Amino acid sequence: MKICAVVVTFNRKKLLAECLTALQNQTRKLDSIIVIDNASNDGTDEMIKNNFKGIIYKKLAENTGGAGGFYEGLKIAYKAGFDWIWGMDDDAIADLNACKNHVLAVKKCSYKKSIFCSNFTDDCKFKDRILEVPSLTFVGFFISKYAISDVGLPRNDFFIYHDDSEYSDRFLKKGFKILRVCNSVINHPTASTFEFYEGSFLGKKIRFPKMADWKVYYFVRNSILRNSYKDINKYAEIFNLLKVFLVVATLNRKQSKVYMQGFLDGLLGKSGIRFRPTINPSSKENSFKKS
Repeated sequence: MKICAVVVTFNRKKLLAECLTALQNQTRKLDSIIVIDNASNDGTDEMIKNNFKGIIYKKLAENTGGAGGFYEGLKIAYKAGFDWIWGMDDDAIADLNACKNHVLAVKKCSYKKSIFCSNFTDDCKFKDRILEVPSLTFVGFFISKYAISDVGLPRNDFFIYHDDSEYSDRFLKKGFKILRVCNSVINHPTASTFEFYEGSFLGKKIRFPKMADWKVYYFVRNSILRNSYKDINKYAEIFNLLKVFLVVATLNRKQSKVYMQGFLDGLLGKSGIRFRPTINPSSKENSFKKS
């Protein structure tokens, strides 16, 4: 069983170094590590060159987001013939036995119709168990070359948000089970914790996370693009997003324009990169610029 880890990074070299150190120290040694760099400008390339040997490093010409990064990383790993691919963000720190526990889970299950994901929710209640879950995330997914040959690669035109959900949907439609390996633990200290806009519509409470404009655009657009035109879930999602829009327009009118832009592009089936984040050192949030 040849296992390759795929890590996508953008301008977080200190966190990336911790991530790679944890991967190189796994008790079940990895056969390879692939780093996809989304055009970082913080010296990530030099950090890897000086501190990590034997890593396959590819720096993209432009920032393609998590969606484009995982597409590229999985494509390289699949073509190289690895049996299993373990993917994660650059801020994910795997416990030393995380890979070993994935391997043990694979041996217990009918792996040809199963894909796996690590536990980054610190779910102590279910330690040492394997649970069937409705979706995977790109933090700790563990999938076989068989699964990729059957379902394909993740979409690279979402940039961020819902790319992992859309990928999960495709696996489920093909009859795969998604299994969370609860003792394959990943520490994800910088996972987003959102504040929310809160309001009501026809007596029902509505919440929407407070995010930068470029994040709102992809979150809304990809919520619609995730579902096919023939899928009734799409129309339910459209109605839900319209309700949320009324709340956002009331509580934060400045963001209603970009919200509606994402909504309309989703309806029209427009994918691809429309906005790119730019690093603003004086702000906790990235600003955005039109692509």
